[in-house]
Amino acid sequence: DWLQQYDMEREREEQELQQALAQSLQEQQEAREQKEDDDLKRATELSLQEFNSSLLDSLGSDDDSGNEDFLDMEYSEAEAEELKRNAETGELPNSYRLISIVSHIGDTSSSGHYISDIYDIRKQAWFTYNDLAVSRTQEASVQSDRDRSGYIFFYMHKDILDELLETEKNLQLPGTEVGKPV
Repeated sequence: DWLQQYDMEREREEQELQQALAQSLQEQQEAREQKEDDDLKRATELSLQEFNSSLLDSLGSDDDSGNEDFLDMEYSEAEAEELKRNAETGELPNSYRLISIVSHIGDTSSSGHYISDIYDIRKQAWFTYNDLAVSRTQEASVQSDRDRSGYIFFYMHKDILDELLETEKNLQLPGTEVGKPV
């Protein structure tokens, strides 16, 4: 009877050891993922600080830059209204158009899946590429669905995009339109 009790005690100790080991491994994995997430956040913060600093430098934040008038510009009511209207429609000098997003879908930076949303200039439509599956999507959906998962964003200057659209129109067969299947 003492042999059976010894075996049971040993089995219980083995189970406790396995549980402790599994818990330790899980805690290590969680700590590693947390550190990776913290490092990524810190890198993003530093990148934004560097960008903001270079933006201020390019606008001439020092006293001798001569750009103070630019920074303190006041617009007439008509100019302010035009700027607001242009900002809403995207018609600004040096405007850019979002043409692609690489997104990370997953709970942590060390696990998950990458997908791409791409604007097809010929079809004038957005498509989501998820491995071999390609599906048509709407730009509004892309912008709202990818605002948190977007990892890399690609933009094209609107003038270049307009030139490409014009070139595409000129290459179309007579009787067809850009954005319409042939």
